[in-house]
Amino acid sequence: MVKSSRKLVGVSFLLVGGALTAACLDRPVSPLKPQTTNSVVFSLRQETIEKIDLLFMIDNSSSMGDKQDMLKRAIPKLVGRLVNPACVSDSGDRQNMASPDAECPEGYRREFKPLEDIHIGVITSSIELGLTPGSCGDNGLSDNGRLIGTLPRGNHITTYQNKGFLAWDPKGKLDPPGEANADRLIGNVQEMVTAVGESGCGFEASLEAWYRFLVDPEPVHAWVNEDGKLRPDFVDDDLLAQRRDFLRPDSLLALVMLTDENDCSVVPKSGVNNLGVDTVRMPRASSACSVSPDDPCCYSCTDAVPEGCPATDAECSKGERLTQLEDQRNLRCFQQKRRFGIDYLQPIQRYVDGLTKPLIKDSSGREVQNPLFPQPTAGKFTRTPKTVLVAGILG
Repeated sequence: MVKSSRKLVGVSFLLVGGALTAACLDRPVSPLKPQTTNSVVFSLRQETIEKIDLLFMIDNSSSMGDKQDMLKRAIPKLVGRLVNPACVSDSGDRQNMASPDAECPEGYRREFKPLEDIHIGVITSSIELGLTPGSCGDNGLSDNGRLIGTLPRGNHITTYQNKGFLAWDPKGKLDPPGEANADRLIGNVQEMVTAVGESGCGFEASLEAWYRFLVDPEPVHAWVNEDGKLRPDFVDDDLLAQRRDFLRPDSLLALVMLTDENDCSVVPKSGVNNLGVDTVRMPRASSACSVSPDDPCCYSCTDAVPEGCPATDAECSKGERLTQLEDQRNLRCFQQKRRFGIDYLQPIQRYVDGLTKPLIKDSSGREVQNPLFPQPTAGKFTRTPKTVLVAGILG
């Protein structure tokens, strides 16, 4: 909830507790009924926020269908609360009202001012990161961080100016006006969740997907594999256009991630393209890796022994690569340095910086302006790290 003495903007997200099934590639799926078990409210003091840009990053790998259904059931409460907050009394009693314009009963007041300017977009966890073709099994769906409303399976949904996202605009302030019917808005959000599907890549790049859409100064459309080396194909200008349309410089950004699997946001580099190949075994890690992955003598057994480390290693003597029993393709995206002596994943700091730093590094290492935090405009509110909220529905 975003509070101030003059204006009140609310944000509430339902987060999930309880068991969720794993969702990677070809592992068997057991039916479960995930449930929302608690409601989390973020509080932030801010006097000038009048807009919210709400982005859902939804895992679209196999076994995600029941979790997506859970999110769909929560959408009326989540979105409905933003556009039509309840009336509350000093004692905490709540009454839901038929419309945002309805007067509260005597002794009650709106818990916050109804929002009148919201962008709502949906992206998925399937993006192209240079893995060998076929790494995602028969699915291989690569949405590359683009809005679901711009993709073939989502373009039947009526979006704002056909730009792939929804715009809530009950007072007709936008040009042209956006959606003004709350039930239709909620139904369209649910349709977007349905369009996500569960035919995406089992190597879910949940973090890199939203980073690519919101932050990356040069989002790569695809990676080309030439003689085992990866090079970027071209910058995705379509995605940059979608970002410019969706993300306003003076909005509160709310990011909601739904996934039931470890993140697999890999660094496109030599060797990573085989991460999803079942016939290629991952390298074995030296003995030091099991004690501390940060140890200078933690290395991959396929590499040369680092200077100052024992010439022979007990683990490496078992063979340069793991056996099939030790190396299940579905389980390659966690604790990689400890298990393989190599970390193929992007550092978490990349995403922390993307959500908090005004300057970030582009692909060449130069510091550039973070698109999330544009240069302030005189006399106008511009987004700051305090007006970026992140919620995870995770398992």
